[in-house]
Amino acid sequence: MRAISYRTHGPAEVLELIPNFPFPQPKNGQLLIKIEAVGLNPRDAKLRANIIPTVIMPTPKIIATDFCGRVISIDKSISNEFHVNERVIGMMELFFTQYGAAAEYVVVEEKLLAHAPENLSSIQCAAIPLTSLTVYQALKSYIKYMKCDIINNNYEPLKGKRILIQAGSGGVGSFAIQYCKHILGMYVLTTCS
Repeated sequence: MRAISYRTHGPAEVLELIPNFPFPQPKNGQLLIKIEAVGLNPRDAKLRANIIPTVIMPTPKIIATDFCGRVISIDKSISNEFHVNERVIGMMELFFTQYGAAAEYVVVEEKLLAHAPENLSSIQCAAIPLTSLTVYQALKSYIKYMKCDIINNNYEPLKGKRILIQAGSGGVGSFAIQYCKHILGMYVLTTCS
């Protein structure tokens, strides 16, 4: 399969299109996904640029972790939450593997996938995983502290509360604004340059 990868760490010039990267082989509990779109994050460039031992990040390394794609096959031992030809979003494991999302196909554990929003394009969906997870992790303790019922989506204790979101025009900030306003019902203040 084709994949965009690097053999040595460095600037963007170390990236290359490899036409015959080894096809990923699904293991127990994994799904095979055909990639439709890939999301690149600042961390992808930082990991490529900075030397990381090959024991942690083997090379050649396919870039990117965020993706949107279609389920091609499912290991029968996992749950029935996902179906063949369903569009999904997800994140690849980052360390201890050569594989990343900038390839024609990926294999991923079910726990790293979510159903793709139907009202968004594959390109828009590929921008969701890292930013949304960052926002959720940042607010999780506060939501729990406010005694919200996450299971039943009851965020009544947060409705009308004020929140300041720094860097609102960035990837994480723009997602945080939407999440706090539309899901949590908060009054959002933000900064940007």
